[in-house]
Amino acid sequence: MDSLLTRQARDPAFFSSLPSPPWLRLEKDTPSGGKFWSCTIQEHGIDLSWGKRNTQGQRLAPAITRCNRGNPIREARSRTLGKLKEGYRLASSYGPLP
Repeated sequence: MDSLLTRQARDPAFFSSLPSPPWLRLEKDTPSGGKFWSCTIQEHGIDLSWGKRNTQGQRLAPAITRCNRGNPIREARSRTLGKLKEGYRLASSYGPLP
């Protein structure tokens, strides 16, 4: 995600040049079958979803005004690092992510 921050610093409008928004999906094994957490970085904020594997789970879309320093990339990075510390692992992703 650091590369996204660098690109954003150089060109604040770079999101419009991406073929689709960057996203990632993290998973964690649990005795009940496992959990997922996913994040899509949008120009206007982030889209989050989480829950038990093989379910729709829950969704939340914090606007840019609720993001860390008004920056969706920073917000996604912070939340992702928190999930990795909780034992989640990267399952799949698209875009320039860690």
